[in-house]
Amino acid sequence: MKYTFDMPPIVYTAPLDPSKKFILGTQFVFMPYSEEAWKEVRAEWDAIQNAKLIAPEVEDEEFDVPSNSDPSKTYKVVKCSDGRWTCECAGYGYRRFCSHIEKCGGKKPS
Repeated sequence: MKYTFDMPPIVYTAPLDPSKKFILGTQFVFMPYSEEAWKEVRAEWDAIQNAKLIAPEVEDEEFDVPSNSDPSKTYKVVKCSDGRWTCECAGYGYRRFCSHIEKCGGKKPS
């Protein structure tokens, strides 16, 4: 059985309902508690956490891009591992986008 959740599962007993249930993450999926089901849910959560631990680290990519107005000057453009782009030029400081990022393949944010 596959479960999808983004937080650790917890066992829950409501004040007016003495039966145990467990909750899967922020979706608040209440499921009847059984020792077998709990072991399965915990195993799935542990597998998700272990996969995160062994996921390869994505490095930032850096580019040296010549200035449009002064070809002897270059700007460092960085494509961050989370998908964001940055540039050291003044245009990026004003608009958070510039032609140097565009030259490296970045798209203007909408």
